[in-house]
Amino acid sequence: MSAGTCLDASPKPVSDHKLTPAQQATDALDWSFDGSWPFEPRWHWIDGVRLHYIDEGASSADPVVMVHGSPTWSYIYRKLIVRLRASGRRSIGVDHLGFGRSDKPHRQREYSLERHVRLFGSVLDRLSLRDTTLVVHGWGAPIGLSWAVRQPDRIKALVVLNAFLDPASPGSGASTALDRVPGVGNVLLKGAHRSLHRAVREDVTGRSLTQAELRAYAEPHPSWDSRTGILAFARTTSRRSADAVRARTDELERGLAQLGDKPALIAWGMKDRGMSKSQLDGWRARLPQADVLALDGVGHLVPEAATDELATAILELGNR
Repeated sequence: MSAGTCLDASPKPVSDHKLTPAQQATDALDWSFDGSWPFEPRWHWIDGVRLHYIDEGASSADPVVMVHGSPTWSYIYRKLIVRLRASGRRSIGVDHLGFGRSDKPHRQREYSLERHVRLFGSVLDRLSLRDTTLVVHGWGAPIGLSWAVRQPDRIKALVVLNAFLDPASPGSGASTALDRVPGVGNVLLKGAHRSLHRAVREDVTGRSLTQAELRAYAEPHPSWDSRTGILAFARTTSRRSADAVRARTDELERGLAQLGDKPALIAWGMKDRGMSKSQLDGWRARLPQADVLALDGVGHLVPEAATDELATAILELGNR
């Protein structure tokens, strides 16, 4: 067992740990957002940081693990969680380091893609999940699928929602050239919070978000320092990180080819302004066994705009 790994198999109460001032400030906030996020917080401690996750539904039920991208958090799946829980499925959502209720270190070097993969996997390993339906969105694909291809025996089905495998590929929407410019990118992403405006406020969701919902997306990143994780994702596509990203993408391509016997679904918002159709075509080629649900009038935030269609498709996939 590696250093820093949690030793117990059940969530440890917050009172068992000495909280930092930043963690205390985070916990003091009202995370219900007018009742739209009613789920019990759970905590995973590793490598000196605290990760937040939710685990809803019967522990004996087949789990659906939902992996968010940037700059969102597990809140994006809240309506889907309610639907799946009502249908007897177990729903798990993990906030990546730097997002949602998880810790937000101020140093960019703490947010390598490899570390995100390791931290995410440590939560799922702690829960000893099997027969897992894995749902990935945006940056959730290279993180969540890295766990899947390394432990294919734990995977029952795959669901891809407007995601990319290679963040450096054209039309991935992972970042823009300006995001990667030192200084300029800091001002745009950490100062102006531009990625939030692109992903949420300017997205074609098919419906208007309420003020409480907009607040839920904005409040996890209230300051310059709290947005370091967002900037780090954009900088993952820089030349300095190119070799590591390419190695991970190659591993994922090989691994996905070995998951060809798993039921799969690609649900795609066709009005996504950040991702090109070439990304969808790439997923069709990687997952030829997948059903494809093309969602006209829906943008990047598929779980927001197409909850009913998505819930129905996931439940049908799980029954195969």
